[in-house]
Amino acid sequence: MGMVFCRGCGKEIHETAHTCPFCGATQGLAVQRNVFILILISLGWSMLFWIGFLFIGGMFIGVMNPENAEEAGALFGESVSIPSLLIAFIGSGILTYFGKLPGTYKIK
Repeated sequence: MGMVFCRGCGKEIHETAHTCPFCGATQGLAVQRNVFILILISLGWSMLFWIGFLFIGGMFIGVMNPENAEEAGALFGESVSIPSLLIAFIGSGILTYFGKLPGTYKIK
């Protein structure tokens, strides 16, 4: 293991240091992100978004139409479940790529 120069102050530090002991600057070590784990996290978040959307939407429909809540909720679920699932997959995939979801962070 060798020594490298700090990105902040230019002093010599150990190559595995995440931050400079002299100035505290982060060194941005490149970390390989596991693609399989990222896909699993993305799928998990998309399912959470999808189920949350259907639950909140169904609750809203039920509150707005209490006398016919069961039928209105079923109609809502049938009409928006597939499009909202696609939106959840695409949205969580984009957020995972950019490292914005918990568990998918990029180190710069």
